[in-house]
Amino acid sequence: MLRIGLTVNPIAGLGGPAALKGTDGVDAPGLALAAGIVPQAGLRAEMALAALRRSGAPVEIIAAPGPLTCAADTIAAAQWLAAQAVDVIAFAGGDGTARDVLKGSGGAVPLLGIPAGVKMYSGVFALSPQAAGDLLAAMARAPAAIVWREAEVIDVDEAEPGSSASALRLYGYARTPHERRLMQNPKARAAASGEAGLRALAAEIATGMAPDLTYLIGPGSTTFLLKQRLGVAGALLGVDAVRDGRLLGGDLTRAGCDALAGAGPLTIVVTVIGGQGFLFGRGNQQIGAAAIARAGRDGIIVMAGADKLSGLNGRLHADTGDAACDRLISGYLRVHTAPHHSTMMRVCPATIWP
Repeated sequence: MLRIGLTVNPIAGLGGPAALKGTDGVDAPGLALAAGIVPQAGLRAEMALAALRRSGAPVEIIAAPGPLTCAADTIAAAQWLAAQAVDVIAFAGGDGTARDVLKGSGGAVPLLGIPAGVKMYSGVFALSPQAAGDLLAAMARAPAAIVWREAEVIDVDEAEPGSSASALRLYGYARTPHERRLMQNPKARAAASGEAGLRALAAEIATGMAPDLTYLIGPGSTTFLLKQRLGVAGALLGVDAVRDGRLLGGDLTRAGCDALAGAGPLTIVVTVIGGQGFLFGRGNQQIGAAAIARAGRDGIIVMAGADKLSGLNGRLHADTGDAACDRLISGYLRVHTAPHHSTMMRVCPATIWP
């Protein structure tokens, strides 16, 4: 019987919709809760366990005792679980949780992340909570068939909070299942060689922006080129609203994006996370179902260098946490790679909804 150690970071992911870029700061959870953000980590852990339960696989789940309120608690919980001789530690959280679980377990136990954080750049996370449940079921049914790999645990360097993805720091490696259909890749660094083409693409998109139309421009170094071209003081890791070449709202929260969604026509400009292929649900949780529904599939502009798309097998992912929204986004979508150049990519909901 597979012995699964389980721990949930209850504050993981709170910082995303609140435009805090993460939830590591001392004040971040309180600020997010005060802004009305509803915790999701427990719910996403329940989704994973529901998928595991539906499988009927024989497992024993051992939960870490005591409340988790800070990094030290997560580290202690991982230490305790490792001492219980569990076969795998499943944790609900983001990159900060992953590095704390790795530290606490000492790398002695395989890890599987149930994605519930803001960024999730590490390679230890399943594509979705349901995918995590399916993986645990597979481990229980046929353990000898599982292929394992050493996956990177990475996070934004605490010394440079709010900085760009270039400040990513490697915290170590964790043994994790290798299943391409169900596990996400670690974030890949963007190649500098295509920047000239992307700057030209940003100029083309800027020239073609319609008057009297609100544009939500998502986070990332690629979309930041568009903000620079427009001459607005946009946020590198934030979501900004632009209309008629003017900054309508800077570093917006989920509530700010939703308010704009209810105020008229909307277009959303986003990029792709290199190596992972996520379009929504990783690092841009400020853009929620309401804004995406207002824009519609035809109102989504995706800009990404061709190098960023290589290795994605023609697929992108959406994990918005909203089943109807994921279905709306799914299907083939045009990705602009350079002026007058684009490619069609299939958007697949990361979440396999019951």
